[in-house]
Amino acid sequence: MVLGCLSVSADIVDVYAAADTWIEDNSEANHGSDANLQVREETATAARRYALVAWDLSSLAGATINSVEMWFYTTSASTTLYPSVYRITSDWDEDATYTKRTATENWTNPGVDYESTDVAKLVWN
Repeated sequence: MVLGCLSVSADIVDVYAAADTWIEDNSEANHGSDANLQVREETATAARRYALVAWDLSSLAGATINSVEMWFYTTSASTTLYPSVYRITSDWDEDATYTKRTATENWTNPGVDYESTDVAKLVWN
């Protein structure tokens, strides 16, 4: 019997957000300098809020990535809110608002330009 040995290399790499902000439906307020992100479902009395986070992954070019974990810490959370994660399809910066993805460029549609299929769901622990 011949046994083979497979060399395995597993590095854990921490990548921190390069940019983040949050936007609120129908609001032109800019939140790029806020210390916290906000996410909220639309209700009869409150507008929906979206958190936008970007990572610079250039240091991982050519790497094989087998899994990813994202960690967000909450200051308050509803146990009934399970936000989905979507890939944003337009460049944006921390000046983003409901209608603008940068200080001078609009979103294709108000809100955020994103792929309609979610890539993950967040679970509160």
